[in-house]
Amino acid sequence: MRSAPTFLWIVSCVVGTIFLQIRAYEDRQLQPPRDIVRSPGQSQTQPVKVRRPRQSSIGTAFIVGDGVWITARHVIENCETVEVNHPRSGWSSFESLESHKMTDIAYVKTRPTIHNSRRFESISLSLASPEVGDIGYVHGFPQGVEADREQQFIGSDWGKYQGDSRRYKWDVWAGRSSNGLSIREHWGGSSGGPVLNDLGQLVGVNVGGNPRRGTTLSISVRELAEFLERNSIRFSYSGENGFSERIDEKSYPRYGRQLRNEGAVSLIACNRTSRKSLRSIGSILMGG
Repeated sequence: MRSAPTFLWIVSCVVGTIFLQIRAYEDRQLQPPRDIVRSPGQSQTQPVKVRRPRQSSIGTAFIVGDGVWITARHVIENCETVEVNHPRSGWSSFESLESHKMTDIAYVKTRPTIHNSRRFESISLSLASPEVGDIGYVHGFPQGVEADREQQFIGSDWGKYQGDSRRYKWDVWAGRSSNGLSIREHWGGSSGGPVLNDLGQLVGVNVGGNPRRGTTLSISVRELAEFLERNSIRFSYSGENGFSERIDEKSYPRYGRQLRNEGAVSLIACNRTSRKSLRSIGSILMGG
């Protein structure tokens, strides 16, 4: 007859095995945002791959100069048309765009007279990169919903893009609070949105995350600045942010709403089947 300690040990092993199986099942069921894919149980130091969406998709874009918008590369990749939804002029197509060849950022150009906001002429870039413990704020359109997120910088991560054997650095942020959506919900659609410090200055470009861990990933402001300089795009450092107070955990939702209302942060849509193609298909179906 087995002793009591042996019996308890067996029971604890069985319970532990069941618990691990349940967690593994949950990891397989919980899908991260469409822009970033992590394997179940993958640690933060292992490669992360960017998935290219097969259908039309949405994201977030923000203005940094006269008619120049920043977004994530995977938001506009392989698109037939790209459009931005500005609060005053509605949906408008971009005139030109350029993607970073090695990291997940891109810029798109529009007619300056249409899309420049009145108060927020542009979002200025911070001269300093975030340090561990710093607070940042993401503003965008996850799932097409107006939402904002307060988060804390916890360090850097390395990941890999599809078709590229090299590894690249991301900034990693842990969620603290949110407005519009829960931290644990999928924030797909916020990719390309700005990550701002408490002065309203850009410290990164949001590119994805892991909802189970409550973390997000961003491209550093230094990589963005180098990309814009190489393409002779004018931008500003540490300019006026158009907000009369320092941003904190109470005011960041109001600041995000102000950015969206003024059109400094807007919804961007990638159409992988153009309207012309849709019309052609429709005419064939109708016998035209």
